Amino acid sequence: MHSVGHNIEVSVSQVVDAILYMHKTLLPDEVWPKIRLEFLKNSPSAEFGSWEHATDVVCQETSLAIKHLKPKQIKQYFNIDIKQRAYYCPVCLDNSNKHHELPDKFARLTVKNAHANKLYCPICDSNYNVSRTDCSQEECPGNVIYHDEKFSLCLTCNS
Repeated sequence: MHSVGHNIEVSVSQVVDAILYMHKTLLPDEVWPKIRLEFLKNSPSAEFGSWEHATDVVCQETSLAIKHLKPKQIKQYFNIDIKQRAYYCPVCLDNSNKHHELPDKFARLTVKNAHANKLYCPICDSNYNVSRTDCSQEECPGNVIYHDEKFSLCLTCNS
């Protein structure tokens, strides 16, 4: 290229920040992982079963993006405080491919206190009601439990 200096260097962190900044600027009310998830579920390859892996792919991509961002940027782009304890999202966990390793924990309690009972997940951009009761597994220190009509699930250990 004739107009670009040879000494210009761009880091992965700058590229990730630029992509997420543009997304946030153009779609301020949407989080990137949810849009990406919808895209993968509606892509032509979804007809061949790739929709089963969409949640896993978005979790992996989000994890990579987060590794290249500062806490303030993570809060800005994903609406989570990376310094807070992370939990599994009950829906993303259910939608993930069970033949691979579990997705990363991205969900966070919406407020910082011992009685918080709302959990937010940036992947599916949803809030979930949880109870603060101790996990039934002795070795698990978790006390954030998701209940639905069929089961209860510890969002710390997935039991």
